[in-house]
Amino acid sequence: MRSLSELFFHQRDPEERAQVAVWVVYRNRRMRSITGLNEVLFITIRLFMILFLSSIILVVALADKPSVTALLLVDYYESFHDVSLNIYDSDSDGYDDSIQLSVNVDTDGGYVDVTVYGEMDDSYGFLVDSDSATWSIYGSDYEYGYIYLTASSGDPGYYSYYLELYDDQAYWEDSWYDSVYLYPLGYGGAADYNESFYSVSPSTYDSDSDGYDDSVTLTIDVDTTGSSAYVTVYANIYDTLAQLVYSESTSWSIYGSDSEYGYLDLTATTGYPGLYGYQLALYDASSNSEDDWIGTVDLYPLGYGGTTITTPTPSPDGGGLSGGAVAGIVVGALVVTVPGFFLANKSTKRRRATNAQIRELKTQMELWREEGYDVSELEDLFK
Repeated sequence: MRSLSELFFHQRDPEERAQVAVWVVYRNRRMRSITGLNEVLFITIRLFMILFLSSIILVVALADKPSVTALLLVDYYESFHDVSLNIYDSDSDGYDDSIQLSVNVDTDGGYVDVTVYGEMDDSYGFLVDSDSATWSIYGSDYEYGYIYLTASSGDPGYYSYYLELYDDQAYWEDSWYDSVYLYPLGYGGAADYNESFYSVSPSTYDSDSDGYDDSVTLTIDVDTTGSSAYVTVYANIYDTLAQLVYSESTSWSIYGSDSEYGYLDLTATTGYPGLYGYQLALYDASSNSEDDWIGTVDLYPLGYGGTTITTPTPSPDGGGLSGGAVAGIVVGALVVTVPGFFLANKSTKRRRATNAQIRELKTQMELWREEGYDVSELEDLFK
């Protein structure tokens, strides 16, 4: 069998020699084109797979792991600076049965929220009361939290109280304990003291910023005929059709006829614009009903003026992917993959342009095979 080179040099007819030359050039160009295209596609596929797998790993990492901000949190040390004790008679029976603890906590960091849990045991070690308070502190500044504990049972004697301090990550930080001499609640019998409303001052405001006042703050002053008392006020507000729309309550300590105010916020959650009626009920520490108060206030229902919806701006340190980062990944994928597809498309068009020549050369190839030439290299081009 004779090779293509021999076929070329043995062709005397210039037209047939030109056809052989076209075959040789076409074969060489085809092989280079296929090789170059394969390299581009191979690189494109590799980059695309790397990008795809990296995106999956990143999504899984963000879903299973805490945010970058959380990983950078520093556990500062918080401790009790001082605890001030105030003893009082909560049931006005003439015997002190309760304490108010004013708690000052320091930290070696900046702003942090702390929680203090308090418990009180009687002289036999039985739990008689518990309370907790959460507030924000900053460095060694003075910011107080308040714990209220009452000797609800037991005998006169020393009651022990315990405080446990936790930071905003629920880590235990410090403890405090002491004792105080108290009488159990109701030890002196029920005293015939009366508590009553002295004044109730309403102040309306717009809680949802729609331009219409929908809420009212009631500033309440209560007096007692005893030396002190611990009182609770329950409040209801009704719409213009006398339908209950909101309820709230508050408790605080009062002393004689001094001015110690309690505050209640009531909101017209439903109804129609007009006069809303509110009703207050006063109770002492023994849950005895002491006094009532009624009043009206001109309000609009919540959302009457409509609300403006604003799109929240993502925090720069929120720990997630920002829109810019996501857009960058998409653009990066396009930059990597699009050129490869364009090259593939261009190569396809070039192949289509030579189809007519290929058909003619296949016919000529059969003639050369009949003349005894080796045309296997040409046949490989059609595989």
